[in-house]
Amino acid sequence: MPFGAIYGALFFGLFCLWLVFGSLDTAAGSLLAPRLFLGLLSFSLGTSLLLRRRWARWGGASFAVALALLSLQLALLGLGMAPFLFLLGSLTAIGLLMFPATGVSRAPERPVAPRFGKLLGWGASLGLLGFAASLTFIEIPYGYRVGAGSGGGAATPAASRHVIAERVRWSDFGSGLGRAEGEGKPMMVTFVANWCGYCKKMDRTTWKDPAVVDRLSEIIAVRVDVESTRNRNGYTGTELASRFGIHGTPALMVLDERGQVVSQTSGYHDPRQFLDWLEASIPGLRESEPPDVIQVSAP
Repeated sequence: MPFGAIYGALFFGLFCLWLVFGSLDTAAGSLLAPRLFLGLLSFSLGTSLLLRRRWARWGGASFAVALALLSLQLALLGLGMAPFLFLLGSLTAIGLLMFPATGVSRAPERPVAPRFGKLLGWGASLGLLGFAASLTFIEIPYGYRVGAGSGGGAATPAASRHVIAERVRWSDFGSGLGRAEGEGKPMMVTFVANWCGYCKKMDRTTWKDPAVVDRLSEIIAVRVDVESTRNRNGYTGTELASRFGIHGTPALMVLDERGQVVSQTSGYHDPRQFLDWLEASIPGLRESEPPDVIQVSAP
C-alpha cells in the first residue's frame, strides 16, 4: 500500500477523533451537527483509503484541500496551535495523495463485502452533503449559553456568577436609535465586515464573554455591516460608515440617546479591554452591584 494512503487514513482518523473529543469552540454545542457530518466523512475516507478504494484518493485529496483552507482561516483568527497543526497535516496529505508514487496503489483493491464498500461511499457522500446543509441552516449565535461555573474570555467577577441562557441582543442602527431615544439609554455600536478577521475573533471571544453580555444588556447594542447596502429602518451600512468616518474594522463607538458620538476606538478588544473602555466611556453604567445570580429568560 502506498505511504500516501496510509498517511491519509491516519490523518483523517485523527481528525475524526478530534471532532468527537475536541472542540472548535468553548460553545460548540451549536456546531454539533457539522462536526458529526465531518466526522462521518473523515471516517469513510480514512477507511476507504485503507481498503485501497481508488475513488478515496481523489476524495481524500479534495477533502484535504478544504481542510487546509478552513485551518488557514482559523489560524488567521488566532485560535491556538490546533489550526496550524491541521494546516500542516492537510498540506502533507495533499502532496502525498496527489503524488503518484505515494498516492496510487498498483495492487488490487482489498477484498471487502460489497455492501460495506457501498456504505463507505454513501457515508462519504452523506457526510459531505450533511456538512454543507448544516452550515446553511444552522444558526450560530453571537452570544452563548453558560451554566454554573462556566465562563468565557477573560476572568471577570461576572464570569463566576450563574448566567442562564444569555447572549448579546444586537439591534440595527435605526431601531437601536429609536430605543435609545425612548429609553434614554446610550448605544454601543460595533462596525464590522464579512472579511474582517478580528471581527470574527471578537465574535468568538469578546461577544461571548458573560461579563460583556451582562454589561451590554443594560444599554443598546448595535451591529453595523459597513458593506451592507440594505436599508434597515432608514439606514444602510455603507451610509453609516461614511457618516461616522469608518475606515477600518472592527470599530467601536458609544453614542448618546441622540446619536452623538461620546467615545470611539478601533481594533480587536478582548473582554477585559472592551469592558475597561466601555466603563470609561459610560461613567456610572453600573451604580450598584448586581445580585449573585442573574436570571435571564431564554431567547
